[in-house]
Amino acid sequence: MQDRAPLSFPVGASAHTRAHGESGRGPVTADSVVRLCQVLYVVLVVGLLVGGGVLGFMGLSRAGALTPLGIPAAPPAPGAVPAAAAPAGSGAASDIYWIVLAVSMVGTVAVCVGAGWWLKQQAAVQWSSRADDDAATARVYHGFMQRAFVRAAAVEGPGLAGAAFALITGNGLLLLATAASAVTMAALFPTGARMDRWIEEVTGGEGADADEAGEEGQGNV
Repeated sequence: MQDRAPLSFPVGASAHTRAHGESGRGPVTADSVVRLCQVLYVVLVVGLLVGGGVLGFMGLSRAGALTPLGIPAAPPAPGAVPAAAAPAGSGAASDIYWIVLAVSMVGTVAVCVGAGWWLKQQAAVQWSSRADDDAATARVYHGFMQRAFVRAAAVEGPGLAGAAFALITGNGLLLLATAASAVTMAALFPTGARMDRWIEEVTGGEGADADEAGEEGQGNV
């Protein structure tokens, strides 16, 4: 059986700037995928913080928690029936929301780890059974993008839930879930180095081997 030719990534280029083949042909590059993922993360984090801040402010205002700052409590909605249960923000009113948040955070970790592992396995299988290097390279990039999207969606969920629960209960501590989601998304922010590592893991180091072989060839010229 004839050995498969190694990937012909441009010599001297970092893995996250490699395009399809030596000529850089093809519309999909690792750089474009990383930039798209970065834009998505920035938009989601900004939206999460702004939305969480607005919902939290409304919840705290309705509960009267902001009156010491000179902000009057928001009037109840027309036709609203006063709740006879525990006051908003009390432990009795918030316990169920903390439990829901805890369960959602555990589920988020499971989704991030499980989906990340499954997408990596799928990308590795597609790479090992490839018939065309350019198409297989594009699939490797798409696997990275899919993992980034799944992580962003999963991590944002508890943050949105925390903001909604803060609005319902008036308990500002529930906004810690929103802050935790934003910090986690910042920690998972897609970068060129992460794309490099993804390529190494999915291709078994063939991308790096191709770079080294190309540099050695240049040195022998």
